[in-house]
Amino acid sequence: MSGSVKTLGNMTRGTSVIKIKIYTRNGISAFSTDPRQVGGSKIDNPGFQSAVNGIAISELTHRNQFDAFDGTLQDRT
Repeated sequence: MSGSVKTLGNMTRGTSVIKIKIYTRNGISAFSTDPRQVGGSKIDNPGFQSAVNGIAISELTHRNQFDAFDGTLQDRT
């Protein structure tokens, strides 16, 4: 676990936060708890566009598997 991920993991311990992604204003992933996702673009993603325009939205989604602070999690919504 990299230093940044470890620090964020410590800061969010005891909360419901299990994953963090940080994007630049032009939609490029600058940080993710899953390092393979760094550099990906979300410029055309409606959720990203909404956030850039000051309207935060969230959508509950189901994932069979994803990487989080505590490792790979299975079957989560």
